[in-house]
Amino acid sequence: MSSRSRPLTPRRLGLALGLAICLAGCGISTDEDARAVPDLDQNLFDVATTSTTEEVVETPRYELQLYFVNDDNTLVEVVRPRETRASIQETLELLTAPPSEAELADNPGVQGIVDTRLPGGLEPQAGVVSELGVLPVHVSNEIGLAVSENPDRVREIYSQIICTVVALEPRILGVQISDDTGPILVSIEGEVIERPVTTADVDDCRTGLQKANEVAEAVNEGEGEDEGEGEGG
Repeated sequence: MSSRSRPLTPRRLGLALGLAICLAGCGISTDEDARAVPDLDQNLFDVATTSTTEEVVETPRYELQLYFVNDDNTLVEVVRPRETRASIQETLELLTAPPSEAELADNPGVQGIVDTRLPGGLEPQAGVVSELGVLPVHVSNEIGLAVSENPDRVREIYSQIICTVVALEPRILGVQISDDTGPILVSIEGEVIERPVTTADVDDCRTGLQKANEVAEAVNEGEGEDEGEGEGG
């Protein structure tokens, strides 16, 4: 059975025209060809970035307290700024060399000729701090024998070491210096101490610091008076 197209009646023609008008009014194109989509601004899809400035963290500065001896045989404190914390071993090694002139200039309370009583060949080696807070320090036999024959030198070496390491590590309560032959004993006011030396045996730690502070205050007061006289003149 062959299909036949239906004739276009006035009614059908009216419906077709009405549909075309409706589609045009709704903004729908009746063109058979697809219309190109306009390009979109790519900046619309960019993720906004904010510039961040890294916070600069300053390296904490440490102040290492080193004790030396001046020409009055008084123990004096020299403060040495550092960027890192010093170990006990490094601190002992630093005591074998005197402070520089620049350091002494930065420590106005230190007067006179400042030197160390630890000879360079002493080669102090820090041991492990015991549960009782005693730090063993081993030195070379040759230097140990030499200093052991000079009671004053032994006392000054003990004073330098004990005051310095206690300022560095408060858990240290005493120091025992020895070489391969055994402990190097110290004589204080005629009494030979056969135990570890403590800060109670060495008054110079506090006395030396007190003297340094008094000198520094006197220097500061003198500078203030000089400035006042300069302004008045």
